[in-house]
Formats: sequence, C-alpha cells, structure tokens
Amino acid sequence: MAGVQTAIPMTGSVFVERKTVVYRQKRGQVPLKKNQLLIISVAVCLICALTVSGYSFVRLSGINFVSPNSPENSDFYEDFDEDFGEDEHFESMLGVSGAKSLKDFLKQWSTNNGQQLKSKKVINVLLLGLDNRDSDAISGNSDAIILASLNKETKKITLVSLLRDSYTYMDTPKGIKYAKINAAYPYGGPECLIDTIEKDFKIKIDYYFAAAFKSFERAIDMVGGINVTVLEHEARYIRNKAEYDCKDMPFGENVLLNGKQALLFARIRGSDVDGDISRTRRQRDVITALVKKCESISTSQIGELAKELAGNVVTNCPATDLIRLATQGLVKKWYSYEIVQMAVPEEKDRMAYTGDAWIWVVDYPAAAQKLQLALYGKTNIELSEKRMTAMEVVKKYKG
Repeated sequence: MAGVQTAIPMTGSVFVERKTVVYRQKRGQVPLKKNQLLIISVAVCLICALTVSGYSFVRLSGINFVSPNSPENSDFYEDFDEDFGEDEHFESMLGVSGAKSLKDFLKQWSTNNGQQLKSKKVINVLLLGLDNRDSDAISGNSDAIILASLNKETKKITLVSLLRDSYTYMDTPKGIKYAKINAAYPYGGPECLIDTIEKDFKIKIDYYFAAAFKSFERAIDMVGGINVTVLEHEARYIRNKAEYDCKDMPFGENVLLNGKQALLFARIRGSDVDGDISRTRRQRDVITALVKKCESISTSQIGELAKELAGNVVTNCPATDLIRLATQGLVKKWYSYEIVQMAVPEEKDRMAYTGDAWIWVVDYPAAAQKLQLALYGKTNIELSEKRMTAMEVVKKYKG
C-alpha cells in the first residue's frame, strides 16, 4: 500500500493504527498557494462528505503540509504530461469451486493469492466514516465505506459504496474472523479493513482518509450549502423525527441544503425499505454536490475551508504526496471529471440472510469482476457459467 509511514501517537486515543499518519500544524510553515488550497479543499470536502453515518466520529489532529519548495521536493513542479505505458501483466484467476459452506467459500476466495489489479492511470482512495460516539477515540465500525477511484486516462471518478453488512473472511491481528465488513476496522484498524477489501475485490488501494463528523456540517455551511435532489418521503421522515429538530427540511429537485440538513439527509436509513442501500446513494449524491460546489467557491472561502478541515483529517497519505496530487489535480482539472456512482455488491451479486445476525451473502468473484471492469476497464477474473455462487452454497448447505 502506497505512502505508508510510522504512526505518531495520539494522546487520549483508545486505539492508534500503526500505519496512520497524523499531521500537526507547525510554526514557520511555508503557506500553500491558492491553487493547492483549492484542490486540497475539494479533496477534503470529499472526505468529510463520507463521514456521515450519523454518529460522533474520531477527533483528529491537524495536517502539517510540508513546503513544496524544500530541497527534498525539488522535483515537485514536474511535467504532468503522463505516459501511462503498458499495464503490468496479471495472471487470470477462477472463481471458487467445491465449497461446502459459506465460510469455506469466503476463505477460498480471500486466500487464493489472486493478483490485485493496479495501474499507473488509476488512484484508489478509501474514505471512511466511523460509527463511534466517543469523539476522542480512533475506533468503531466503519459504517461509511466509499472507494473514490480516479482514472486519469478515461477522465472519470467512480464513487463506490461498499455495503457495510457484507459478510466476509478477514485475517485480523487477533486471528481469523468471519463478520460484516464494517467490523474489520475495530478488529484491526484501517490496515485490516484495506487488506480485507483488497483480497475480496482483487484491487489495490493507494490511500485512506477519515474525517471528523463535526467538520461535515461546518464545511457545507462554509461553502454556502449544497444542491441535491431530496425526495418527498425523505424530507417527511426527517421533519417527523423530533430528535432531528429539522421542521424546515425541503424537498424537490436541486434544493439547497445547509450543513445540518445535508448531514441528516446523508445519515438517515429508516426512510426507505432498502435501508442502507438508499443511504449510500444519498451519501454519494452529497459528495458529488460538494465537489461541484467547490469549483465555484471564493479565494477567502478556500483558505477558511482548508483551515477548518485540516484539523480533522487522518490519513496514511504523506503530505508530500497529497500536495503533489493536489497540484497535478489542478493542472489536469480532475475536479471537472465525470463522476459516476455504484454500490457493491450489486443486487444480483448479494442475498439477504439471517443466521446469528442479518447479513449480505456476497458472491465476491462476480462482484470483484464487475468492480475491476468499472475501475480499470479490464478484469483478470474468469467465471464459469457452471460455477456455484455464494448464494447457491448457502441454499445447498444451509449456511
């Protein structure tokens, strides 16, 4: 995984991931230029938009951005005309065969040593929202899990919601576990979650980001609100919840929401029969609206937004990488790329099942193949029409 550094201990934290880098503000720092602040603000807005599962999230330290003009970064302003060249050759892999239980199916797929796709033209960033009411602890289930994938060749950003109730095999520091994918974070931090996703979907993740819940509402208000489509039943659900205290929730196409309204819109799941499926759609809609809004914010808003958000981000992306990517993003106008959305697994690749708990049974070979095609335009997964899916294994062997 790219950009791994040693963790900086956090006072008062219950859990500290050893691959997390926490950047703190330092005196004498060379300020970022306006164009760098713009792209970083857009990126961090994206991050904040993902931490919307409706609870208090991790309280995080500030980001310390190193000067791009320092000696160790003399090549910072390099030519961004890229030659992607030929992608690495990846060996094909088959689906699961001979599984006698769901757990057997999941383990076979996760541990088959299949090559994980990666490409110079694709940047994969995992954005997390933690289900934790203690704002001072880095722990809890990652109930908002979205992969933001940028393809520099196709000029497309794909926002992928990974359904949190997907049942999976995971290799944790405390041993092998079978659980919902959102439990990987508390079992072993972002390292464990990333490892689980990479093995399930056979892709490489470059970086992860998490942002404090408190910044989301503030960020929306600082840019003057966002415009999204709110369905009437969604607005009615929010207005009728006394604890939300939001009687003025609007509905309609392209309505303007303030920070509080946007947060409530993104967090609810009881308004729809499909629960979390519709919630992930609202999260992606909010992210898209934030990116569009950030294209037109003023110079003063850029500085204030960057200052506000920098104190509430945790990532394994070194500051040098972040600034380099931000500058490249400005030059290549990444913010103007088409944004597409998807939820994984898709309906035909999942099945609701109630055993010890309610879960999604996921046909990971099929789901991984579709995700690879969406992100890279190719796949190294070959699936036979006669193969037994995860859903068929459960039905045949009763779990």
